[in-house]
Amino acid sequence: MTETVVKNQNLKKYINIVIMFALYFVVSVLPPFGGITEYGMKILGVTVALLWGWIVVDMLWPSLFAFILFHLAGYLTVSEGIVAGIGNPTVLQNIILLAFAATLSQIGVSDFIASWIVSKKVFIGKPMLLVTVLMYTVMLLSLLGGGLAVIFLTWDLLRKICEANNVSTQNNLALGFLMSLAVYNSMLGFILPWQPLVYVFGALWQQGAGGIAIPTMGFFYCGMIFSILSIALMMLVGKFVLRLDFSGFLITEEICSQYAKVKSTIYQKVGLILLVVYIFVLLIGNFLKNNPFFAFTNGLTVVGLSILYITVFAIWQKEDGKPVLDVGKVLRDTPWSIILLLSAVLPLSAALQSQDTGIVSAVVGAMYPVVSKLGPTMFIVVCTCLLCVLTQVLPNMICAAFFFPVLTPILIQMGGNPAVFLFTATAALMSAYGSPSGNMYAPLVFGSAEIGKKAGYLTGWVYVAVVLVILCGLIPLWNIIM
Repeated sequence: MTETVVKNQNLKKYINIVIMFALYFVVSVLPPFGGITEYGMKILGVTVALLWGWIVVDMLWPSLFAFILFHLAGYLTVSEGIVAGIGNPTVLQNIILLAFAATLSQIGVSDFIASWIVSKKVFIGKPMLLVTVLMYTVMLLSLLGGGLAVIFLTWDLLRKICEANNVSTQNNLALGFLMSLAVYNSMLGFILPWQPLVYVFGALWQQGAGGIAIPTMGFFYCGMIFSILSIALMMLVGKFVLRLDFSGFLITEEICSQYAKVKSTIYQKVGLILLVVYIFVLLIGNFLKNNPFFAFTNGLTVVGLSILYITVFAIWQKEDGKPVLDVGKVLRDTPWSIILLLSAVLPLSAALQSQDTGIVSAVVGAMYPVVSKLGPTMFIVVCTCLLCVLTQVLPNMICAAFFFPVLTPILIQMGGNPAVFLFTATAALMSAYGSPSGNMYAPLVFGSAEIGKKAGYLTGWVYVAVVLVILCGLIPLWNIIM
């Protein structure tokens, strides 16, 4: 990269930073309108400035600078903002849950499962069965906290299969489709009760839902149905609509034997067993609430169970005297940018909800006469589609921070099921693969030489369409479950 290019990039960044500051001061001094108070205009200025900063500048330092803007707006002092943000129970819970996900990755539970599946001879000579099972395996491993490791493991496996069959990995639409779908499936772990996003989006939803408890297990059941159907429909569309040729993905004896030689460690085996117990306790405890044991585990919540899981491997010593789990590395691997973003978003969302600002009341008052004619089900459909389109260009957490507190009370006034909206909206916001700037993993798709832009855009928008069909078409079922 030349010095001139770097200077131009720096200049562009400085200009965007100046615009961010200017937006706050300009919007905050505009005359109030539509029922928004003078104080509300200052909060609106903070919101617009932070949105600009998060979208075009950076996700990290604007989140920290939010506490300065809160103080300038007369909302919270810096100390109060830090307590309301970083000290928020939701933020603290997310630190534990993110550490739990990092623990699963460090122990290598996902690698163990992937090697076991590919080593099975049942897949030899059955490419469609293999790629379908692989896509479901990616989903399973994402539920086990595989993350990026699962994506790269699957990509490497698909490449090796192509090379073993003398199939080119360049301009291969079928390979691009599968590699893209692997990325999408790796994000399906958001359905799990212990995943941070359930609590992040749930906390924002609660501010508009009047503090209703987050329906974590109902969310999980709906999410499992959604995940299974989304993969099945994508594979059917790829095979019969897009007419992709999967015949090149043959498992050979050589590949099968290579993965059969991979030996699992005792830590991976124990990690998998404890994870099964972990999931069992969460699921069964939802039904046997009066049982003394499950009453105790229910009191621990998913956060307490995660701490117990982490503790087992933190105190377990290897033969060299070192702990199985490097807690320091777990904390280093924890995505603190997400924590800081959440720390800024939660108090900002609370300010938008405050009656002193009049912002939500103004938006609800303007929207309600129009949307009330839709009916609860159609309202959920329209909002889900709207959020799914918006999140192709805007960060999903930003969309949730602004729209969840606004749209949820409207749905409640209409007599709709807010829990269903939480699920469909969250799933829609997690499906931002139609553009390179959509999801945080979208750049992996559009930046891959094998996938290319054609396969990236095609697969991304097909996936968006499939997601919306499932979410909107099964609203009656979601209502029964939730």
